[in-house]
Amino acid sequence: MAILRKIKDLESKELGFGTRVIEPNQRLMNRDGSSNVRRKGLTILESISFYHSLISMSWTRFNILVLSFYLVVNTMFAGIYIL
Repeated sequence: MAILRKIKDLESKELGFGTRVIEPNQRLMNRDGSSNVRRKGLTILESISFYHSLISMSWTRFNILVLSFYLVVNTMFAGIYIL
C-alpha cells in the first residue's frame, strides 16, 4: 500500500517532461517561456534544428530571411532566363 501511495505521489509531480523529478521546486520553464531543459551529448548535426530556429527567431529576423530567400531564388531564375 505504501508503494502505491509513493507511485501516486510521483505521478502527481509529473510535469510531462520525464518520469523523474530531481528537485521538488525545479522549474522546467523559465519565466519568459523558454525551456530550461538542456540536451547534452548530441553531435553538431543532431543539435541543428531548422524548424526550431525558425519558430524561435524574432519576426523581424524571420521576415528578413524570407525576403532574402525570395530575392536569391528570383535572381537565380532571372539569370537562367537571361542565359
